[in-house]
Amino acid sequence: MIEHLKSGLSVSTHIGCPMGCPYCVLSKLNEFKKKPERSMTPEKIIETLKKKSTLFLNEKTPLLINNRTDPLLPAVIDDTMRLLELFVEESVRSPILIISKFPSDASLKHFFEKLNLLYIYSYSNIEADFNYGNLKRDLEIISENVPEDSRFHYFRPIIPGYNDDLDQMIKILKQFSLYRFSGSIITGLRVTSENRRLVPGLMGYDPHHKLIEPDLYDRILSLLAIQRLNYPVYRHTSCMIAAHGKKRCQLLYFRRIHHCSDRCGNYKNCGRMEEKDFAGIKRELEGKFGNSFICETEEDALVIHSPVSQEQVAYIKNAYGIKVQAKEILLSPSEREIVQ
Repeated sequence: MIEHLKSGLSVSTHIGCPMGCPYCVLSKLNEFKKKPERSMTPEKIIETLKKKSTLFLNEKTPLLINNRTDPLLPAVIDDTMRLLELFVEESVRSPILIISKFPSDASLKHFFEKLNLLYIYSYSNIEADFNYGNLKRDLEIISENVPEDSRFHYFRPIIPGYNDDLDQMIKILKQFSLYRFSGSIITGLRVTSENRRLVPGLMGYDPHHKLIEPDLYDRILSLLAIQRLNYPVYRHTSCMIAAHGKKRCQLLYFRRIHHCSDRCGNYKNCGRMEEKDFAGIKRELEGKFGNSFICETEEDALVIHSPVSQEQVAYIKNAYGIKVQAKEILLSPSEREIVQ
């Protein structure tokens, strides 16, 4: 399965997961089963990425590997490794994200030298999670197998009343700092009909939201500063990707309230002005999407007048780092299922 999400292109050989995390938004997908099922071969994914119509631009488009399952599950890991081998053969230079609740073992080790590979360990301190209680053991394994600048932590989802106690969150972040991770990303809980029943506070939000207390990010950064803990915490996956590459965030969260802080370790990079060749970008997009794609530039934004898919908008932002305004955005296939 190949689908462009907000932070990158999701490429999955398998769909489904046996972990049973009660908040998992993927369980809303019709094809999502408790046992991973193969949907594409690694070779077919590579073949598809080479097509002109695919929403992938080498070096620019981040790749999220097997995030329709867990890429290090025993039933999935062989295809994950094969994909990485093929990326090496094809000289893929894009950021490649492995997001897992499993600690990375030695099998990934040699890929960090050959690819722009980021390993993100997902740990949220929620008792129902598969890896709850294994943190110290897992951190020791990860530290042996993943370079410091390539190891990150996902603190997601933050659920009101479950794992949002600030003192406990700081305690967890300190452990990742102690094991020399390059930073943590905090995100909220995706609003779905099931999650509304789990968390009553979600009732006032629509299914396009990921709920997180507006000032939680700033409170975390403030407390870390008070305790003189120099450990990066990012608000979005794209912020982390940008920081790793020492670049601006392509999704332009810079200075957006509740999405950005001047305490962020990548703040200066995001503040750098970049000249954009809007005429050249417009020509490239019209060549890629065809005559039905109608757009123009207004000041610092690309304005799209024709109906455009959610995936196309995400591709444009990630590839070119520009503002996009569209009159009609069509939901992606998985988004249509999630918001039902």
